[in-house]
Amino acid sequence: MNKVLQKISILACLLPGVLAISSSWSAAGKTQEASSPADIGKTEVQVRGRLVDVRTVQKKGTFFPQYEDSKFDDYLISKLGEGREYAVSLAEYRGPEQVRCGALEHCLIALDADVNLEKPWVATGEEFEIMGIHYYMYEFRKVKTGEWIDIPYPQQCRYSVVVFGTHVSVSGTPEWGTLIAKVPEIREYSAYNQAFTILPDGSYLAACTGTTPDRGVAMYRSTDKGLTWERYGNFKTSKHQVANYCNLFVHRGSVYICGTGPDREGLRLCRSDDGGLTWTAAKDSRSGIIAQGKFHTAPVPVVVCNGRIWRACETYPDKTPFMISAPEDSDLLDASSWIMTNTVGHGSRLIEGNKMSGSIIEGNAVVSPEGKVVNLIRTNSTKTSAYATILHTEGIDSLYFDPLTDWVRMPGGGKKFTVRFDPVSGMYWALTNPDSEQEFNHIGLGYKVGISHSLMRNKLVLLYSPDLHQWTEVKTLMYDPDPFFHGFQYADWMFEGEDIVGVVRVGAPESRGLPVRQHDSNMMTFIRVDNFRQYIK
Repeated sequence: MNKVLQKISILACLLPGVLAISSSWSAAGKTQEASSPADIGKTEVQVRGRLVDVRTVQKKGTFFPQYEDSKFDDYLISKLGEGREYAVSLAEYRGPEQVRCGALEHCLIALDADVNLEKPWVATGEEFEIMGIHYYMYEFRKVKTGEWIDIPYPQQCRYSVVVFGTHVSVSGTPEWGTLIAKVPEIREYSAYNQAFTILPDGSYLAACTGTTPDRGVAMYRSTDKGLTWERYGNFKTSKHQVANYCNLFVHRGSVYICGTGPDREGLRLCRSDDGGLTWTAAKDSRSGIIAQGKFHTAPVPVVVCNGRIWRACETYPDKTPFMISAPEDSDLLDASSWIMTNTVGHGSRLIEGNKMSGSIIEGNAVVSPEGKVVNLIRTNSTKTSAYATILHTEGIDSLYFDPLTDWVRMPGGGKKFTVRFDPVSGMYWALTNPDSEQEFNHIGLGYKVGISHSLMRNKLVLLYSPDLHQWTEVKTLMYDPDPFFHGFQYADWMFEGEDIVGVVRVGAPESRGLPVRQHDSNMMTFIRVDNFRQYIK
């Protein structure tokens, strides 16, 4: 047997049987079940289980999710049949626990044990091998259409059950918030650049990339407070020239989208004067190309202070932060309106004994208690995600920080977060992804030595601060104990009366299976935090 497989480390919280599919989740993670025989097509096979993927037998593909050592070869393709679909989990997890079939399908599974199962399960005599694991095939005879069947998992089994079918899907996966959009094909597309704003008429506008076949920026609108969403407006990346790292904001009655062009080229800005239905195009320095060069940024907030509007950005590829600002009454599409500060370096440094990797990116323009614009910015580390950094502005063209003192202890400060000031409570609020105290590892995709802190995004929390320095974590909004396929990240949000409303970039299991990893999101969802000020301690 493969030596790697002899050194498996299974998380106690992910052991089979401990985390079978739950019938009740938080409001953000409500489970949807398919239970009627009428819900299943004639050639469909549905499964239930924890962290179940749907994959296809194909050249250059891998048998297990996240395991590059499990690539299909001619032997395995001949054994299983090219184009055949199947359900499976990570190699060392149990995987599918129940199965049901349409009228023209039968239950066919593979176990890594040669055993005599109780009837009506019968061995077919077929077997195959992958990554040193020997699998044996079994079928369930006399199956009733649409009937859920428990899949056996004898004590001799050590690896994931495999379920085969013509068209396979996963039932019972949780819904994380209200779905706005999904990627066209799971694992072939990623949804990112989730941005959100509230329009002057009270409707919501959201944007992201990766949810349409052209992979460009797509707009979505809700007129019923986020209950339902529809594709909206005429925005197209090929026409309007904003492609990536976008944010949405309303200024003086107009809505703007700011980001980079294709291939990170240029900081670009488009305006809509009719609530996001039609947009200007960024063609030159007078119509929205406000800075030349290559840039990195994200869906970050803008703030108005002392007559100027401010936003945080970074250069590319070195990702050094700077800020841009313009008079609030100027033509924001005209590059001459904007002033750029200097960039600030971010060499390696120690914070309370934790080595910071040097990257400070995706910052938040916010007005400090002293009335000055600062950039509270994500700060990466090899050991923790518990710190952010404050960059200070001086005038309109200077940005600086002291690497020894201008750091902030903040849960999730090493991941993308959005900070806004609430004048009602007098508090700064943020949504972040704090680290877990547990160690997580499995034998695929480089996770054998553990998951990096920057990718631990399986918990989204609400926190507040009176001064940008002291942060209190008060409510978990989304959570799943698995960090490999669950990412509730890059939340972009706003205050609305007593509530917080916004969108989340979600990577999570769904009916089509698993994303590549937590970072590679497969959907954008809407969330609402009711009466958020009640959590002030």
